[in-house]
Amino acid sequence: MDNVHTRIKSDVQQAKNEAKKYIQLPVSELDYLLRLFEELHESKQRLKSERDICKSSFEHWNKEAHRLFSENRIMRKALEWYEDWDSNYDPETLDHLGYIPIDKDGGKRARAALKGEDTP
Repeated sequence: MDNVHTRIKSDVQQAKNEAKKYIQLPVSELDYLLRLFEELHESKQRLKSERDICKSSFEHWNKEAHRLFSENRIMRKALEWYEDWDSNYDPETLDHLGYIPIDKDGGKRARAALKGEDTP
């Protein structure tokens, strides 16, 4: 794309030089067109740079969203296990080895968390 920019700039400059030989009025217009073309090229480069920054930022946040989704899925599985008190807890073993705080609520906090409720 820069090759096109160089070629157009060269063509406009050449036209300007040719016009100087024959007509004085269009030279100022060609100078204006050349300045305008340079400004447009600079704007294009700036926009391209901003686009690249936005693309990089989007890719970063997209990866972060996927990471959080995966982490949420893993935590949900753990909560589902704790929620299922009847299948995953053996009262006889707990009576023998002792209860820890997570055992004492019978899966209530896990069920509340899975429903999206605030847990104490």
